Amino acid sequence: RSVLDAINPDRATVLVGEDGHSTWASSRALALAGVTAETPNPPDGVIERDSSGSPSGTLRETAQNLVLAYAPAMLFDDVLLGAQRAIQMAHQFGITSAIDAATTIEDLKIYKQLKASGALTLRMVLAMTMNDPGFGIGSRADIDLNERGDVEALRTGAAKIFVDGVLEGETAALLEPYDSHTGGHGHLHLNDDELFALVSSLHAETVQLMFHAIGDLAVRKALDAIEFAIAEHGQNDARHHISHLALVDPADRGRFQALNVTANMQSLWAMPDSYITDINLPVIGQDRVEAMYPFGSLRRAGARLAAGSDWSVSSMNPFLAIETAVTRQDATGQFEGALNTAEAITLEEAVRAHTVHGAYLMHQDAEVGKLSEGMLADLVVVDQNIFEIPPEDISDTQVLMTMVGGVVVFERAEAGTND
Repeated sequence: RSVLDAINPDRATVLVGEDGHSTWASSRALALAGVTAETPNPPDGVIERDSSGSPSGTLRETAQNLVLAYAPAMLFDDVLLGAQRAIQMAHQFGITSAIDAATTIEDLKIYKQLKASGALTLRMVLAMTMNDPGFGIGSRADIDLNERGDVEALRTGAAKIFVDGVLEGETAALLEPYDSHTGGHGHLHLNDDELFALVSSLHAETVQLMFHAIGDLAVRKALDAIEFAIAEHGQNDARHHISHLALVDPADRGRFQALNVTANMQSLWAMPDSYITDINLPVIGQDRVEAMYPFGSLRRAGARLAAGSDWSVSSMNPFLAIETAVTRQDATGQFEGALNTAEAITLEEAVRAHTVHGAYLMHQDAEVGKLSEGMLADLVVVDQNIFEIPPEDISDTQVLMTMVGGVVVFERAEAGTND
């Protein structure tokens, strides 16, 4: 907080971290929100403190809400404009379908407006947020299975469950303790009884579940909950998936195939950037860093891999992600080295993860996701054949044209650079 105080001591300042799991607040913002040394950590949140016990200015998970409740809300029209720009950005990267990984009640209003106006040219599945680590909440009442499989509809047949936090704030849940001075195991947002009951009730209704799970303990808890739900209600075609998977214990890797759970990977993170080397390495150690993002091991264990960007945390550009999945290196050249090349996957596996397996997760694999007679014309034209070039050149791929249902939604006017 002292850094923000020095910049602008007279104004309450709040900055949300790019991953959304942490917020940085000035002294005036903390005072406005009534956050003091005596303020207890809220459920599922952490108020970081200095040596005297006073709030340091960093708030993790639900503790962010203490100050964000006093921040001015974004205007509906501004969010709507941002969403329209995001849709066009997606089409520029050749994206025709997407899953909103954590939809709130307010988000749903935006999507409905976009759909009504004809501006929603992405095929969307919305995962309504069931528990709030600081992002907002969705409504279970808005989950509707009636339009599942209808690629022309705005579909809300999925739910999002946050199992843990992130390694950066030591809130990701780990089987073994962190190597840092805190030495804890991180944080589970729901206890076993809460998680199992929630998962079982949603699975019983064939609601698709998307889990945020970073740590190996969180991944295990998600798998345990799914296994419990299947034992209670039987297997169905909900098509559950677990996202992020920074650490997955070897004993749990084969469970993805056994339980028919898709591993939803963010492969752009699987390279030695500053998050890994400067933040994660000191708190989880070299051995666990070298086991991070075990996509190759999951695939060899029989898991179905699907790919997501987690935008806006990281780039939407699928060609950056595909190159990183294959090389485990930074496609931009900013960071040297590779992150455990044994966990690389093949180019074909990476492309399938971005196409047919993504369509499978969206329950639209009978209509889109591959080039085949009878499928809808969701097509992308690119400037090079990524199967005929060196892997390190894949990220240079330019999208020349994107079509959704045979309608051109993006056409590149002239050569440029994808960011």
